[in-house]
Amino acid sequence: LSTDVPENDHISKTICHKLYDSNESTKLAQYILLGKGGAKLLDEMNFERDVYHLNEAHGLPAAFYLLKKYNGDLQKVKEKLVFTTHTPEEAGNEKHPLDLCYKMSYFSGLSKNEVKFIENGMDSNIFNHSLCALKMARIANGVSQLHGKVSNQMWSKYDGICEIKSITNAQEFKYWADHPLYKAKENKDSETFDKRKKHIKKRFFKTVADQCGKIFDPEIFTIVWARRFAGYKRADLLLHDKERFLKLLNNPDRPVQIIWAGKPYPMDYTAIS
Repeated sequence: LSTDVPENDHISKTICHKLYDSNESTKLAQYILLGKGGAKLLDEMNFERDVYHLNEAHGLPAAFYLLKKYNGDLQKVKEKLVFTTHTPEEAGNEKHPLDLCYKMSYFSGLSKNEVKFIENGMDSNIFNHSLCALKMARIANGVSQLHGKVSNQMWSKYDGICEIKSITNAQEFKYWADHPLYKAKENKDSETFDKRKKHIKKRFFKTVADQCGKIFDPEIFTIVWARRFAGYKRADLLLHDKERFLKLLNNPDRPVQIIWAGKPYPMDYTAIS
């Protein structure tokens, strides 16, 4: 799905040039393309789906496309729609002005009052994408047991949301794990395990040194925070209690070194700063 085609004007072509564009209108246009465009493409290809899966609420316009397709039958949409939520912090779930979403045809012709009736959020002027997804899907899931529990606690204050289960999000360890390390663990060979772990640590620190010029001691306990940098993920949480943080760093009996690793999206200033 792309808007970068010759017949479009320049602004329309740029909709897909940046993932999660910082411009609010462009971001909403991306969601409309993903959701409504994706669902319509399946119809154009005559692929009638039993289930439409929303991985996060970015593709939510698909639900409104289906609602129009089924002549406003919300129950029919619920039969077709399942939703995976990834973000256990409400601040990390997308919210945008309802008027802007409406002007951009996010809702496939539904009136603002009809959207408000479905979403029924706390603020009638702000459209809460994840909340609406939980009200238009028949079932949702978090990505771990703990996340499922947190999600239920977080969203339970709203009426009419679907059941939130949990499906643990994982990778097949045989593709990414260090086999000698796991073999030593299985064999309870602590000497080989420790030796292998130190080897991996040295290899990792060499990569860090090559990339940023920082030299880390493989004999020192190391805390690593590594993920996509976004403000709501709170990479700076360790710094909130500065006295405790300095005490941690300056403990002569157990020295600590810390690595933050990740990359923010362009112009995500809360993460960059």
